[in-house]
Amino acid sequence: MTVSRQHRPRIQHPCRSSQWQVRTISSLLTILTFIALAALPVGAVASVPLEATPVPSKTQSQHTHADQHIVNVKARAEHEELEKYEAQALRKREETSTIEIVLSTEGSTAAATTTVVTSPLPSPFDGNLAANFQGNDGNGACPSFINSFLTNSTFKACYPFSLLVQGSQSFFEAEKSAVAMTQILQVSCNASVSECTLYLEGLAEQLIEDGVCLEDYEMENQVVVQAYNGLRAYQELYSVSCLKDPDKGGYCFTNAVTNYTTPSDTYLYLLPLNLSLPGSASPSCSWCVENTMDIYQSATADRTLPLADLYEDAAILINNVCGPDFVNETLPVATVEDAAATVLSDSTLAVAAVMLAVLFQQLG
Repeated sequence: MTVSRQHRPRIQHPCRSSQWQVRTISSLLTILTFIALAALPVGAVASVPLEATPVPSKTQSQHTHADQHIVNVKARAEHEELEKYEAQALRKREETSTIEIVLSTEGSTAAATTTVVTSPLPSPFDGNLAANFQGNDGNGACPSFINSFLTNSTFKACYPFSLLVQGSQSFFEAEKSAVAMTQILQVSCNASVSECTLYLEGLAEQLIEDGVCLEDYEMENQVVVQAYNGLRAYQELYSVSCLKDPDKGGYCFTNAVTNYTTPSDTYLYLLPLNLSLPGSASPSCSWCVENTMDIYQSATADRTLPLADLYEDAAILINNVCGPDFVNETLPVATVEDAAATVLSDSTLAVAAVMLAVLFQQLG
């Protein structure tokens, strides 16, 4: 007898099914975790706790450093390009205001030079000359004389620093820029000091002649007095304004007007213009101060210069700050004596002659 087998369905073991589901869910969670980490910002990935952080291989590290090097090179190139652009823009601005000033002479042997500056040169007495005169010098003879030499080609070739440092508003504005001041001094120092000294001393003598500016000078007109002192002080102020600091470089005067830590040094350039050093001044004990005073000390051999009356007090003040014997306090032997303290007009001489005649009559 044959017994037939009934077909019984295969039943899966519950334990095996559960293990497969766990592995599947675990794999899905791992995949989702990596997807989530990939979506996070770079800085936030480091804050996600992981059981194990893969260590980059040597090849990956080399690629990372190479990429960073490329970024640094690009950044440096962009910075250099920006600097070039700014420099070109600055040159372009300067070129738009650049003028050429040709210094030449007519009827003079003073050396002719050509200097290019980035702005118009300051000029002496750039205020309103006409408003400053009070004396009756015969139909404006005094301002006419001053205007005539200010526009003279020989005067322009000399370009005297001594007439800029006190009586020029445009020069005062230029003192705020070391570049502008250096350009101005280059023009002034290119002149022939010996020939310009003779020329400007001649102008000083003409300035205080009767019928020119004598009356205004006697009335202490500011413009006339400044013009006279500036013309006479040309040689001394030329010498000190053209001094260059061997330590800092550049002109001593430029360093003085742009260095706000020792502003008293600027007062030294006013001494030849009959302006004394303030008692509160505290000049620097520098090479420039020492050599400036040395030039002044030699110049005081001419006792007719206002500097001869002011030098000793200035030297004493400087030595009180810098120590004894920093500068020479004594005047040299006089080569030119001060024959008269004031300039006498013809009318003054006439009155004196009458008084002497009356005195002789009374004595007789």
